[in-house]
Amino acid sequence: MRNKYIASLLGFVALAASVGAIGEEAIDGGSAATPKEENSGSYVCAGGKKGLTYNKICNRLVKIIPGGSVVQTKGSVENVEMLLSKKADIVVAQLDFVANDLDKNPENDNEYTLAGELYDECIHVAVHKDGKVRNEDDLQSKGVSIAVGKPGSGTMATWAYLQELESGYKKATPVMKDGPIAFNNLLMSNTSSKGVDAVMWVTRPSIKGKYTRLVAKNKDLEIISFNDSDLNDTHKVLGVPIYKFKKIPVEEGTFSDTKVQTPCTSAVLLVRSDREDLLEKVSDIMLSYKSSLVH
Repeated sequence: MRNKYIASLLGFVALAASVGAIGEEAIDGGSAATPKEENSGSYVCAGGKKGLTYNKICNRLVKIIPGGSVVQTKGSVENVEMLLSKKADIVVAQLDFVANDLDKNPENDNEYTLAGELYDECIHVAVHKDGKVRNEDDLQSKGVSIAVGKPGSGTMATWAYLQELESGYKKATPVMKDGPIAFNNLLMSNTSSKGVDAVMWVTRPSIKGKYTRLVAKNKDLEIISFNDSDLNDTHKVLGVPIYKFKKIPVEEGTFSDTKVQTPCTSAVLLVRSDREDLLEKVSDIMLSYKSSLVH
């Protein structure tokens, strides 16, 4: 897959130089016309839950490439499983889950091809300002707990991969909770045995994000930096770092926004290796009409 991934990047650079590729900065501009590809026969695109970004991407894709249908899933883990079992032909997934899958099952490198990166998905960690966890190092200590989402979720998949890169995280106790329940437990971290010491979620960075705004509204909570140097090593199969450290805004300020440094992976499109017809069309869309998929 490393060679396939590098070839895709080189193709992107070449096309960008000649026609001006459309990146994330142009997503809201709508400057490119939506393409209409020829029918590639029937295919299935596995996204995520209805109404969420992965599912929306699949719905946009089948409007561009005729013959497709969209299935709702729990996210990255189920999507890749469907791809491997040939129940789906195109899927959206987090790159860190793909990397972990290839580490454990290198033979899967022949089963699917990385067709392109869609947008950043960054790790967010919220803590109680008076709690046990004050920085990322505290998550490598016994006696602390962290809510990492429900089984099968992208966030839980990220936590599993983080432990592969930094074994110290295995000392923390993972709690299978997410959403308002997890954050409420975080608020109770100093007063209840059901409390958690940190809450993690993985999403496209935005100061207006649902959970980012929730933390900002609670004076006892904050989002911390997460910058362990072991997390941005080059992946041996893909040939690129799976995480890149970026500063993301977490709270609006009067003169400037508060930012934290955190690892960001990518949401990517994967195509079954035996569907070269689809890979060619998806590659064309990713190179020239990326904004048609990502809004």
